[in-house]
Amino acid sequence: MGNTDSLKNKKKSAGIDENSPYLMKKCKHKLMKPLLHLINCTLEEGVFSDRLKLAVIKPLHKKGKESIKLIEKIILKRILEHFNNTDILEDFQHGFKKGRSIMSAAVQFVQHVLENINEKSEMAGVFLDPS
Repeated sequence: MGNTDSLKNKKKSAGIDENSPYLMKKCKHKLMKPLLHLINCTLEEGVFSDRLKLAVIKPLHKKGKESIKLIEKIILKRILEHFNNTDILEDFQHGFKKGRSIMSAAVQFVQHVLENINEKSEMAGVFLDPS
């Protein structure tokens, strides 16, 4: 239910899914079990309904943090739990790990280079920019 409370949209108008965030907040106790079932089915089956892939995109400048939709928060939480429970990510992985960032990756890389320089070891690097 905490995820529904984080929905910032206070408008009563419905979106493309014909459901208003205001109404969802007001009915969250009645909607929680069916919505949770639908979200879990989506994750278990790996099928995301075509109706949920539609969006109305309006570029607006927003101040502060960008609000994230309910299902995105739940999926992100489940993915991170899966990564943590299965030890899928190696220790050198910095993305998707709490307390790690591009800065911690850069620091670890520089430390590794300096260690190899001090040991007079040979090194090679490959840098890719897939963008």
